[in-house]
Amino acid sequence: MGVRGLQTYLERHCPEACGKVNLTELARQYYRQHGTRPVMVVDGLGCLRKLYNRELPWVYGGQWREYFKELRHFLHSFRTADIDLVFIFDGVVEKSKRAEWAKRRQQSARDVITVFNHIKKHGTQPSDDLFQMPVSLGTLTRFALKSLEQNCRQMSGDEEITFEVDVEEIRPRVDAKVLHVRPVVGKNAVKEWCPYRGNPLTRPDVVTALPLDVPGGTPSLAMLWFSTDGPRAQHLRLHTFFACMDSVGLLEGVLRVEPEPCYIIMCLVLHYMVKHMLTLQEWEVDAFLAQAVVPFAQDVGWLRGLKVPRVAPRPVHLAAVFLKGVSYALLADCACGWPITVQDGMPWNYFDGKLFHYKYLMAQGGADVRALCDHDDTALQLFWTLKKFVTFGTRLDQKRRQIPHQQGTGSNY
Repeated sequence: MGVRGLQTYLERHCPEACGKVNLTELARQYYRQHGTRPVMVVDGLGCLRKLYNRELPWVYGGQWREYFKELRHFLHSFRTADIDLVFIFDGVVEKSKRAEWAKRRQQSARDVITVFNHIKKHGTQPSDDLFQMPVSLGTLTRFALKSLEQNCRQMSGDEEITFEVDVEEIRPRVDAKVLHVRPVVGKNAVKEWCPYRGNPLTRPDVVTALPLDVPGGTPSLAMLWFSTDGPRAQHLRLHTFFACMDSVGLLEGVLRVEPEPCYIIMCLVLHYMVKHMLTLQEWEVDAFLAQAVVPFAQDVGWLRGLKVPRVAPRPVHLAAVFLKGVSYALLADCACGWPITVQDGMPWNYFDGKLFHYKYLMAQGGADVRALCDHDDTALQLFWTLKKFVTFGTRLDQKRRQIPHQQGTGSNY
């Protein structure tokens, strides 16, 4: 949205055109004149770099709890000044801007390669001139604002350029053979512009819809969004969401055990990754789970002081895949009528990039599950509960040796 680079140009070449104003005083003047609070329109994507500030490490996948704290502080400052905010986010890429969008995406891909080459060579986060926003920061910020009951609007325009890596797809890309019918755009297929290795972005892919494993067939959006049939409607929303995530087999266990809702999105994404990423190792899954359950996982001060001995390319890669999966899961959750609330689905409930990197290096070095869970019995119990869901019906399910309370002895596996 807006003219790319305009503000930087003005500040550099026409500083007299830029002036600071006191928003609190302006808000008071507006209220005296109109008897109502002023509303300020905010360029959502334009704020991301300021909100995800230079003090936050970016290479690990995102310091989501620290970012959430910054976001809340930002909103609080305007509420204190009696100013209402409306955030505007860009939507689809207009045809007239598609060539420029493709050019930026291709440059972003080259920048990511440079970032990974630096990591492989030096084992550190690159300098800020190679800064890449954490994967899906724009999408997740929209959901974050919704979770904070903030008003958002989406407009047509240029999309964000985020830190996306050419990795194994965790979202299925399906052709017409799946449904054994000719894909018809607008009926059972959509045109999709998606940057990935080998795609010159000269024409869209045609992606065919998959039928969902839901009794009675795929429900309509009207049923998912507007049905008032209480528990029955909620069960339909939940079943449809699990079907979207290729995880219907987990539904019965979730309904029976009722894990904390804030862990369900994480479990579904990891379950999908285990099923569809054959290179994903069990100890790597353990690192994901351990960072979510350890006692200090929600302590922003402790996380800020955590020191990671080195930066490795593989956990950076996995964090990017995981967070892209989280953004897709939230979009599916939204389409299904939010069976998992947006507040419970946000990544700061269960993921911190730096902590994951730290636990990944521990697991890679041979640390057992008890050590990964900081020798905390409560964390260890939660770890095994979540791991049951993540590995259920997968290749890792067959490798489980013992029941959870026996595995709690801390043996490496």
